Amino acid sequence: MKRIPRPEWLTPELEAQILALKAEHPNLGRYRIVGLGISHRKARVVLEWLSGQVQFDDAAAPAGAQITAEPGNTVRAPDPDPKRPEGFSEVKEADGKAWIHDAPYIYDAQTDTYYTFLRSANCTLKVPGEKHRAMKAAYSNWDGAPQTINQICVLYQIPRSWFIEYKARHGWTHDSDPFTNEEVLSKDVDGLVDDALLQKRLAIAQRFQAQSIEQDRKDANKYRQLETMVIQPLLDHLSSSVPKYEVPRLNLKPARKPYCLVIPPYDLHFGKGAWIDETGTHYSRDEAAKLLTEKTSELLDLASVHGRPDKVIFPVGSDFFNSDNYFGGTTKGTPQDNDGTAVRILTEGCELLANTADLVRQVCKDVEFLEVRGNHDYNSTISGLLYLRAWFRNTKGVTFQTHHRDRVYTVYGLNLMGFTHGDGAKIKELPALMAGEAREAWGRTLHRVWYTGHLHEEKSGNPGGVLWYQIPSLSGVDRWHDKKGYTLARRAMQAFMLDQEKGPRAVFTAPVLEGQPA
Repeated sequence: MKRIPRPEWLTPELEAQILALKAEHPNLGRYRIVGLGISHRKARVVLEWLSGQVQFDDAAAPAGAQITAEPGNTVRAPDPDPKRPEGFSEVKEADGKAWIHDAPYIYDAQTDTYYTFLRSANCTLKVPGEKHRAMKAAYSNWDGAPQTINQICVLYQIPRSWFIEYKARHGWTHDSDPFTNEEVLSKDVDGLVDDALLQKRLAIAQRFQAQSIEQDRKDANKYRQLETMVIQPLLDHLSSSVPKYEVPRLNLKPARKPYCLVIPPYDLHFGKGAWIDETGTHYSRDEAAKLLTEKTSELLDLASVHGRPDKVIFPVGSDFFNSDNYFGGTTKGTPQDNDGTAVRILTEGCELLANTADLVRQVCKDVEFLEVRGNHDYNSTISGLLYLRAWFRNTKGVTFQTHHRDRVYTVYGLNLMGFTHGDGAKIKELPALMAGEAREAWGRTLHRVWYTGHLHEEKSGNPGGVLWYQIPSLSGVDRWHDKKGYTLARRAMQAFMLDQEKGPRAVFTAPVLEGQPA
């Protein structure tokens, strides 16, 4: 081994950075060292020093002396006496070795304290054992959630350069176990296992709390984004456009028996854009509005044959809107093929809802609006319902359900009706959910019906003794549905007639025929 004088350019701060770099990269190369801002020649000296080929004159003696020094009082070893007395060379060399401590730190078991000399601090760091063990456990990856250097420095109030050198002196890496050498020597295996399990449980709890906080932050950002970019412009538009008017009533004959008409414009996907050359159908905001108006009128004509309905139930949402955020994605952020910006789609969609409601009010003055949120328009549904409440705030006969749940219920005569989009609870679970969530209404009714959408395909059944309808969609096919082959379902809009006492009596269907706008 060659001994050379310590270079003046190898400052304590630079040495700490080199030791930290070596701890993170065991096979440290010259180019990484050059990245610290030193020349290639100096980098070669550093590599020779790290590999043990050279040793600096002050490298050994100060290490032993400084370990026992108190903070702020660095002790340096005396220079070797060139006038060594005859006959004492071997004895003095033996005494010198006895004074040198090879360990990079000292642990005082009586006071449970670690003493570690740090060149970056220019002193011996005195760390309580509890804090030392906590830092090692936090840096270890055994619990699957190691903290970063910055997190540890903030948590334990230690300068970054100090901790980098400190962990290097103690040989800590993310792959190290969470126990100190002293813990391993003092505890039995079962005790160490129990401690490791406890640390993992604590890490799980901390990660869950952190994820909950992060989710709350994301939800808050989403709401602020929705309020700033969508709701406020919508309210500004609404405040300047609500006119005073009366809807004319059509001259219809009275019904032989009172009945209710359910008109769910499920899965319209207003704002979806599709090009016929790419998807086989053409779909836009204008075509969606035209289809909804035409098919609603057609259904009202079919029902009016039985006389004027006593009440109309009009669910709002269930993917009435195609997107739900400023960037044109669904509630969860899935990108969509859209025809227009988020604000335009929501604004025009709300106007379409109000116009369709007025169309229904020409037939029946008693209209109840329900909130049925979909996976595409969870937030936009609320905006649409708020728009209608503001629009019809002074209109007699128009009522709203304001329960913001995934499943909503309403009663007409002896009929209990449940509405949900269809992407949540399974169909076979709906009867039991209705019996539990609407138990009071269940007890005073005879007929129970569920209305779902989501899959754009007409189906019906009688799960658990409850009638169930899966409602078709007027929507055209976008690129994703075309790629998956979801193109064969009959496109249509439906309305449902329920007698006040005898229950469901008829289903009216207004299909999209070949040649009509798609």
